[in-house]
Order: sequence, then C-alpha cells, then structure tokens
Amino acid sequence: MEFPDTELALIELLESPDAEAVLRLSADMDQRLPLIHITALPSTAQAEPFLRTDRIQVDVYTNSRSGSKDLSEAIRGRLMGSHLTDEGFLDDIYPEIEPYETPYTSDSIKLVTAIYRVETRPKR
Repeated sequence: MEFPDTELALIELLESPDAEAVLRLSADMDQRLPLIHITALPSTAQAEPFLRTDRIQVDVYTNSRSGSKDLSEAIRGRLMGSHLTDEGFLDDIYPEIEPYETPYTSDSIKLVTAIYRVETRPKR
C-alpha cells in the first residue's frame, strides 16, 4: 500500500507568495525569510493497516517575533481539516502541539514551532 507523502502534501498546502515552504534549510535561509520548514517526525505503528497518522513538525522562521507567531497561526488555520492534494487525500490535520516560540541560535531570526497529526489512507 502506498500512502500520500505528507511532507510534500504540506509543502503544496503551505507554499504561497508570502512565504517559501521547504523540506531542507539552506545556508542562506536568513536572506529568504519568511520560511516554512516541514519535517516528518517518528510516529507510532497503526493497528489498522489501511489508516496512518503521520506527525509533521512545522517550523516558521521570520525576522520578527510577531511575524513568526502570526504566520504560525495562519498556517494552523490553513491546515486544520481535510484536504485533497496532488499527493492524495489527507483525511484530517490537527495540532498535536500548538505553535510555540523556540529559541534559535541567531538574534535576527525568530522561530515558532508546531507539530501536527496528519491522518491518511492509501492512495487509490
């Protein structure tokens, strides 16, 4: 059974003219802000073979605290619920951990992190 690639599906859902969504951070990221970084996290095994719940971390990098918080809240609103993407149908997306400010190594970059659960079923 092949399930949707939830990282790529979230890139599709979050890409916008206002912020670039990426799977990998680059050395010049401070010049490309705002930036949305998508990362798959470990998930527990599912009892039902036809359902899967992925855990996805969404990091938002901007140059201001309010910018990171505002973009993170907008992302939360955009992701909630079900979505049809090029990767397949996402049955439900909901926050596991709400957006929170995370310390970052640079004073000029502000980071807000959230973790979402993405429920999927096999592609048809």
